[in-house]
Amino acid sequence: MLSLLLLFGVLLFLVCMGVPVFLSMAGAAVTYALVTGTVPSMILAQSLVQGVNSYIFVAIPFFFLAGEIISRAGIGARLFKFAGTLVGHRQGGLSHVNVLTNVSFAGVSGSAVADAAAISGIITPAMREAGYPAPYACAITAAGATIGPILPPSIPMLIYALFTGASVTQLFMSGIVPAFLMAGGLIVLGAFIASRRGFPTGPRASWGDVRTAAVSASLGLAMPVIVVAGLRLGLATATEIGALLVLYASIIGLFFYRSVGVSDLWQCLVEAARASAGLLVIVASAGSFVWILATAGLGQAVADFIVAQDLNAQLLLLLVVLLTLILGMMLDPITILVLLGPLLLPTVTAVGIDVVHFGVVLILSTVIGLLTPPVGVILYLVSAQAGVSPVAVMREMAPMLAVLISVLLLVALFPLFSVGFAQWVIG
Repeated sequence: MLSLLLLFGVLLFLVCMGVPVFLSMAGAAVTYALVTGTVPSMILAQSLVQGVNSYIFVAIPFFFLAGEIISRAGIGARLFKFAGTLVGHRQGGLSHVNVLTNVSFAGVSGSAVADAAAISGIITPAMREAGYPAPYACAITAAGATIGPILPPSIPMLIYALFTGASVTQLFMSGIVPAFLMAGGLIVLGAFIASRRGFPTGPRASWGDVRTAAVSASLGLAMPVIVVAGLRLGLATATEIGALLVLYASIIGLFFYRSVGVSDLWQCLVEAARASAGLLVIVASAGSFVWILATAGLGQAVADFIVAQDLNAQLLLLLVVLLTLILGMMLDPITILVLLGPLLLPTVTAVGIDVVHFGVVLILSTVIGLLTPPVGVILYLVSAQAGVSPVAVMREMAPMLAVLISVLLLVALFPLFSVGFAQWVIG
């Protein structure tokens, strides 16, 4: 027990000192190995490599690359215009357009931060020009971006699947209903706020405008369909679908929209490599950390303790939600996933919680942390892009956080909304 306290103590100390998370985990593992003498140096080195030695992880660079190409191809602007022709004439319509664009874009990149970065530069200026308060425009953009890691494809789901052995296909399918619940909740909230605050309306689009915008956006709208259909029909793995999305996005950008050149593809490769390296280095450093936890039997010890307390599945999930929301204020989602996923897996199985259901709840909890200070990456990203105070954005985001947390609790308490749907779809 003292050795495990040493492991977590060093980790927390390094994180609090501002050391990057991947170095903090690696430093904690090395310190544990040197002090206890129970971990051979060769095993420690092998566990670092083993952390990313999985075919699943090949999909991550593909998803990042597809997202980069799509951003440069102008698909986001076309999706925004199409959504505007559908609901832009309603009071607060651009708020709904914002959410719908996030839903459409979420079916490609699998990353909340990537979605926020790509969409914020398009939608926030348009909302400000139409008369929406800048903090509100930033807040709804940030809240909508959290849908990205819940809809397939999802990078956090790939990482959770690796560390827990859960089915990637079931995870992807289980995220569809929660994602649409999030979108629906934000749209209803946006309509309520618009009516209370007198947000502007836009002109009603003609059927000809709707048809033209739909044709323009159709190639982009087809991408989520490719993902879901490919997985549902068993035509391709997640990695193969990632490669297919890259090819599809490249063809669209190069030959149909002609908005992407060869030099742009090279820059997309560079950005995707940088993003992938930043994520995978965390996963690699977590490999040794997780190996130590497994060898020390901490996960089983936690499971035995929880079972002895006679906690039911619903109460345990609520406690996990509370813990994850608190951790989300200080750590990024990937770090939380690689730490809590393997650690709580024995407990989850011991009390009868479906591993896929637990994964959806855990991922949804962690992405909400992207909105909350002091770490809230998306909060600061959209604020910086718009030149707005994060405090003002956070004030506007409070009711949106309430909606997202309500969806989280609904999904946690009722598996029907996640694994139930996935089982019905997959059969």
